Amino acid sequence: MRKGLTVILISLLATAMAFAGGSKEAVTKGNVGDDYTLTFASTVTSENTVGHLLQECFQKITERTDGHVKINESWSGTLGSEHDIGINLTDGSLDFGMVGPGEWANYDPAFFIFDTPFLYRDYDHFYAFIASDEYKDFLKEHGDPIGMEVLITENQGIKGIINKVRDVKSPEDLHGLKIRVPDSPSLIAVQNAMGGIASPVAASEQYMSLSQGIIDGADHSLTAHVTWNLHEIAKHYSETNHALQTTYICASKQTMDKLPDEYAQIVRDTMAEYQEKINDSVDEENSMYEQRALDAGVTITRNSDIDTQAFMDACAEIIEEFSANAPDLYESIKNNY
Repeated sequence: MRKGLTVILISLLATAMAFAGGSKEAVTKGNVGDDYTLTFASTVTSENTVGHLLQECFQKITERTDGHVKINESWSGTLGSEHDIGINLTDGSLDFGMVGPGEWANYDPAFFIFDTPFLYRDYDHFYAFIASDEYKDFLKEHGDPIGMEVLITENQGIKGIINKVRDVKSPEDLHGLKIRVPDSPSLIAVQNAMGGIASPVAASEQYMSLSQGIIDGADHSLTAHVTWNLHEIAKHYSETNHALQTTYICASKQTMDKLPDEYAQIVRDTMAEYQEKINDSVDEENSMYEQRALDAGVTITRNSDIDTQAFMDACAEIIEEFSANAPDLYESIKNNY
């Protein structure tokens, strides 16, 4: 592993474990009929189909528990960054949150697997893997020790790069471009390897940062670029397809442990039901958001015109580093699904 990334990881792991390690208090199991007001936090906006579906999901949980479990929502980073959300989930001060695998890699490097570039061939490959017992066993084995439970694995779309400078077809075209990524060591490392200058910016601040020249572009799925209105400023989008953007809806293990078993199971079952709805919505929305980008004058460089092999070669060291954190799982994902 490269020295710079290693130093970052050691520091983050130490910090993360310090937070997680000080919070192991006994949890008292509640009773059916008790009332629970729980909190969900996300750094992204609720004004999209996924946000609307999650709000519907939370309402279903309230209905199915006869009003005894209510979920307050906090969107667009109002309760802090993704890193803050991760800390608060592990120490039990937050009940539910949207957190990506890069954040959980701060606690357990095995989660780096899911930020490995070019991991999945397509959506069907991804769906086959997350439906497997192997994946479910991994989440329990690696989630329980850090105090979180993954309830939904969300497909946020296949990632590409939008920018306001030029068409990008190769790593050389990315040189000198400041590309927004979350403040995640894994995603910073990937973007730098691809040829851009990784520039961590909060999701809620990327539009302003793009308009002011603090960044030149961003690394998202096209749907996310349009949702954040980045296509209004940046008119060059490239289908690099370097990753399938994934995030998790997680619960604090302390929260799940304190809920009566009946309510906890309602939460799990309802979330599982909405995982399928949310992931189906991504497929359905792709063409709609692409058309919005085209209507706004965005030039889309198709994957057939991208030097994919050059990007894979540029990411070879990162792929080796990340996959080494769970080599058996990596090989299984690549070969068995």
